[in-house]
Amino acid sequence: MPESNLMVVKECGPGWDKLIDPIIKLCEDDGAEILQIKEKFGGLRFYVHNPSPIIELEIKEAERLSYKTCEVCGEPGLLYGGSWLKTLCKEHAGKATLTTKLKKEENNG
Repeated sequence: MPESNLMVVKECGPGWDKLIDPIIKLCEDDGAEILQIKEKFGGLRFYVHNPSPIIELEIKEAERLSYKTCEVCGEPGLLYGGSWLKTLCKEHAGKATLTTKLKKEENNG
């Protein structure tokens, strides 16, 4: 296991831990080095050196699920924002507005 995986800092909220922790374990088991884990444009991003095809698939799935998971608490969420983007549940979104794209999808059914 790369020593740096023990030191990796999650640059996102604790609500995504259930998406992140299994990938950290996979990387440890497979010898892949995690370079960075962060939130970007409202979604989860992993940067990994030397990932196996299985790790790459798991990362893509976790990143996809992050757009449906509140970054704060892990409950179901939606993408909110304007000049910023965050995936949040209704409780943590407060008065934030849904993204324009999401509003169009909701109106179209």
